[in-house]
Amino acid sequence: MCEKEMWAYLLTYNLIRLLMAEFTMMSEPIVDKTEAGSKRANEKIWSSKKA
Repeated sequence: MCEKEMWAYLLTYNLIRLLMAEFTMMSEPIVDKTEAGSKRANEKIWSSKKA
């Protein structure tokens, strides 16, 4: 009986952790950290300042 309760607890605990990780990934903005992405970001900043 105790073994079944422990498995149920561990499965529930891991499921909750996976769901929390998934929601965290969904809520974080995706940032382009490549060199090309940085260049595009800088171009947008400078083009908006010129206008």
